[in-house]
Amino acid sequence: MSEQSVTRWIAGLKAGDEIAAAAIWERFFFRLRDYARGKLGPTARRAVDEEDLALSAIYALCIGAQDGRFPQLANRNDIWQILVMIAARKASNARRRGHVRREVSESDAEIHADLMGVTELANENSAELFDSLNIHCEELLARLDDRLRHVALLKLSGYTNEEIAGLRNRGLSTIERYLQLIRSIWSESVEEEAGT
Repeated sequence: MSEQSVTRWIAGLKAGDEIAAAAIWERFFFRLRDYARGKLGPTARRAVDEEDLALSAIYALCIGAQDGRFPQLANRNDIWQILVMIAARKASNARRRGHVRREVSESDAEIHADLMGVTELANENSAELFDSLNIHCEELLARLDDRLRHVALLKLSGYTNEEIAGLRNRGLSTIERYLQLIRSIWSESVEEEAGT
């Protein structure tokens, strides 16, 4: 598969071309299915299996590209990275729906692994990018105390503010205040880095 072919596929996706979508499916479906299998737990698999999830992620990529939601989509690495992020999010949502009552302490490590696990999927060409993102994410999380870090991980995993409030046994306004504080801390961090 040449880079020129991939460029044509991407242009086709953005134009809503079904042939380009079929080429993307053929190239990425089985790899994405295998990735999804590792992300879904047994409870979530009762509602959605890895093939459903992979198909759904590819469909979301096609629709999103057509709607202009992925301006960074330029090469095969970008396609894979976007597919992995979509699939990880869908798997997390499926697990969450299957484990709404799970203990928060159990979910913390799982959620963190989901966020950092994308690094494992990076191919040789994009490994440095993912290492950099992983380090940056760790640095941002390290700026938070345990209480805020846990709320940030839950939010990044796709939990709603209401669900986080229930899991943390706090009021919704408290969780919203925590999230505002997290954004403020992270904004200061970004500003500090920009100033150096």
